[in-house]
Amino acid sequence: MDEVPNPLVEQITFKTSAQIGKTEFENNVAGYFIDMDPCPMLMVQPVEKMGKSWVNERFDPMMRDCPCFDGKLHEDTQFHKGFMGGFLAIGWAKSASSLASRPIRVLLLDEVDRYDLNVKGEGDPVNQAIKRTTTFHNRKVIAVSTPKLKGSSRIDALYDSSDQRLYMVPCPHCGDFHFLKWEDIKFDKANPLDTARWVCPSCTKPVDHIQKRSMLAAGEWRAQMPFRGHAGFHINELYSPWKTWGEVAEDYLEAKKTEETLQTWVNLSQGLSFEPKTEKVEADTLKSLVEEYDHNEIPNGVLWASAGVDTQNDRFELSVWGFGLGDESWHLEKKVILGDPKSEEVKQDLDDFLKTVYTREDGVSIPISAAFVDSGGNRTKDIYNFARGKAGRRIFAIKGASSSNPFDNTVEVVKQGYSKSSRCSLIIVHSAKLKKQLYDAFRKTLKVSKEKTEEGPLSGPGLVHFGKHCDDDFFGQITAEKMVRKRVNGYQVIAWRHDESEGDYPRNEDLDCAAYARAAMVQIKPNFEKLGEKFSNSAKKEAKPEEKREMPKKKKPNPRRQRKQSGSWASRY
Repeated sequence: MDEVPNPLVEQITFKTSAQIGKTEFENNVAGYFIDMDPCPMLMVQPVEKMGKSWVNERFDPMMRDCPCFDGKLHEDTQFHKGFMGGFLAIGWAKSASSLASRPIRVLLLDEVDRYDLNVKGEGDPVNQAIKRTTTFHNRKVIAVSTPKLKGSSRIDALYDSSDQRLYMVPCPHCGDFHFLKWEDIKFDKANPLDTARWVCPSCTKPVDHIQKRSMLAAGEWRAQMPFRGHAGFHINELYSPWKTWGEVAEDYLEAKKTEETLQTWVNLSQGLSFEPKTEKVEADTLKSLVEEYDHNEIPNGVLWASAGVDTQNDRFELSVWGFGLGDESWHLEKKVILGDPKSEEVKQDLDDFLKTVYTREDGVSIPISAAFVDSGGNRTKDIYNFARGKAGRRIFAIKGASSSNPFDNTVEVVKQGYSKSSRCSLIIVHSAKLKKQLYDAFRKTLKVSKEKTEEGPLSGPGLVHFGKHCDDDFFGQITAEKMVRKRVNGYQVIAWRHDESEGDYPRNEDLDCAAYARAAMVQIKPNFEKLGEKFSNSAKKEAKPEEKREMPKKKKPNPRRQRKQSGSWASRY
């Protein structure tokens, strides 16, 4: 905030962890210019909803509660605040029109790593917004965000072009100044809350959390690069006065269990971009997991089943997957229905197959409880027509989300939608993220299988099972894609690629079908605990011989308790 009125500073970048004060910093900047130096301003949020939230929850309460703003606003609408000498407009990165057509002196960019790379073909929203400041010699461009992915992080790129200031604090023992890094926090994994200490890189002496307050008070910002009009600041959760080092260590141990939760911890706690794993799963390795079951008699762990259907011009390809407790899953059956999906006969064959009921080893029946049918390609209207009226059977048309980034936490895995033109329910599916979840489960299953010492089939949360009906073609298809890095609009992104010329398996329908079947489970959210209890009781009843039960004697009706029906509409029929 001290650098905002500095005439030598044109740009400020704040790369930080969550809940460290970055939005409050922007609030104060907006308030300063409204009260002390009125001018045209623009606040840019990632989406319209976040823009509304910022106005309602941050800006409006500030204007209401601070006496210096009394009578300042002469125009007060949802997205435009007018005051003498200037205005504050609120835009969002997904709308090119909200970023254009007005000169801006002060630009506030909030959570820039959540912005789309390209807004409706008009380019990078950050560059679009910065162009609005061109005509002001005393402009201020302020960007804040928690980072997301390494290589595609805007806040990383902006911070790297700044003077890269770090908040250095002195060691209570030797007095040397250091930046608090996670690598210097040491603790006992059995009791991180009470044992976490910061170890000084200079004197290697441990420092208790209770000494952090005095270290923060004596700290100072130190630039790592020469200043050229761009001041950059970076800080993380280790500096937070509201969080102990032991609590941060506890969060880390919980987060490192999966790659997705680890990314969240790295982004939100350490304020750093995340470097994801992109290794490929090999078909031959996955084939070693085949078990002795097929669709004629499925394992008892299956509590609910769904189908994923991939639509081609000359066929339907589908896979049925079973799911159980702890996100455990089983491949139950693969089916190819030949013929043009336009044909009523072919669609009827698909409809008939989706009525299949499987039988578990203990005799319990498991129907296909949901089906997601791909509506992409050249048969979109035919799929909409097929799915219309089948919502009661949980048969839905689906289409892929626009984002291809499997690590994009701002995109929901599945989202309910509706096609107005076709009057049909439509589910939006984030296939890239679902495929990543599948590959993570494959790797976990391979790891557990390798470490297994006891005899018997694999069993446990998050594991994947393949029956003896799964052949070489199936494993080739389900491992046909890999995550690769590519550049889009000057930024690196991670996307799924299937390229036969580079040795990938020629087809990938089974992988798509597996993602769609999983999406159906995520959307419906079956209560596996209740299903397990229900089927367990059902199996016990079938195991017991039937006993004759005496029917209770019917009681004579009490005439005093009978309602008189002569005057009601029911008596007429």
